[in-house]
Amino acid sequence: MDRHELGEELLTGHPLIDHQHQTLLALIDGMAEAVESGANWSMLQPRLQLFLRLLEEHFRSEEQVMREQYYPDYAQHRAVHQQLLAQARRWNLSETEHAPALEELLNVLYEVVLRHVEEEDLPLAFFMRRQARC
Repeated sequence: MDRHELGEELLTGHPLIDHQHQTLLALIDGMAEAVESGANWSMLQPRLQLFLRLLEEHFRSEEQVMREQYYPDYAQHRAVHQQLLAQARRWNLSETEHAPALEELLNVLYEVVLRHVEEEDLPLAFFMRRQARC
């Protein structure tokens, strides 16, 4: 599996948020490498739980930034956060008959992070840059 990094086009310009995005991607990359080396659900469980904790922390950080910036789309953005966390919790990030295969889950996690950055966080970054110019 390829390693994923945020390209310039996906950087928000907010050091903490960009660092957290990259940390989440690096954690998924590490899990992907472990799966390629034969790791199973139980072996990945601590990393999956860490991912969930870091995702929750990241969303709290973003929400704090949005409140500080009086971001007009705060409620919608926060609702997206809650939806993504609910999805992760439904899977319980553990092996069940309803959980996706590990490879599929990792692809979903990549997609969640990258799509969220592109669709939700970049508009926030644009808003913050616009506010800084005023």
